[in-house]
This record gives sequence, structure tokens and C-alpha cells, in this order.
Amino acid sequence: MIANADVDRIGDRAVALERALQGCIDQGDSEAALRVIRDYWDFRVTVSRRYKDLGMVLQLEQHRSALLWMYEQAFGPASSLH
Repeated sequence: MIANADVDRIGDRAVALERALQGCIDQGDSEAALRVIRDYWDFRVTVSRRYKDLGMVLQLEQHRSALLWMYEQAFGPASSLH
């Protein structure tokens, strides 16, 4: 079971990465946006390994998919990230 404080930290990090991606999109910086998405992937993997909580991992994976969709709407397909 993940402690509430850990859930809050994980959520805060996910939101921070989403905001960073939106900032990259707003600036038209596709390379920086790709780095944010890769950082999110690393974050998701770290959470998965540390907490072994399938529900949390699934939520983060859904969020990552939404971020990837945001990227693709702004810059087109990102085949290296699928």
C-alpha cells in the first residue's frame, strides 16, 4: 500500500511534468517536449519498481498516453516513443 504522502508526491510530479510539457508545446519546442515525455516514462518506471502498485502504474500509464497525445496534437507522430 502506498502512503498518502507518497501518492501526493507522485501526483505532484506527474502534474509538474504535464505543465512542463505544456510549456514546451506553447514554445513550439518539440525536442524539449520529447525529453519531458521520456522523463515521464522514467518516472513511471521508477514508481512501478519502487511501489509495485498496479493501480498507480496504470494511472500513470494512462496519463503518459494523454501526454503523448498532447505532443502528437502539437508536433505530429512521435514514433520513437511508442
